[in-house]
Amino acid sequence: MEKAKKKIYKYNYKRITICYSEGEKQELKKKVANSTCRTTSEFIRKATLGRPLHVFYRNKSFDEFVDECIALRKEMRTIRETMPLDSLGIARLLAIQENIQTLITKLANDARSNKAS
Repeated sequence: MEKAKKKIYKYNYKRITICYSEGEKQELKKKVANSTCRTTSEFIRKATLGRPLHVFYRNKSFDEFVDECIALRKEMRTIRETMPLDSLGIARLLAIQENIQTLITKLANDARSNKAS
């Protein structure tokens, strides 16, 4: 019987050393954290070779809007749970809450579609 030949892979990688100041290193870490790259070397490799980089951008005003919506939702839940309301009052409050939630969802979708444009 013949022995199975093992494939030997030889990679011809060359190492490049880049020196960064502490501030540059922190800036690079932030950029890597906001990208889809798993490692810093992958980020640098894509950036230097002109390959597409996918970066996440945060919209601060939209984030604040979402935080306010979350707070509003919590307050409405607290009102519903703590205030003694009859069945009609609870139904009204739930209808208002659903209406607000629908409007918030519509605003969020509009913001996303405007961002994509």
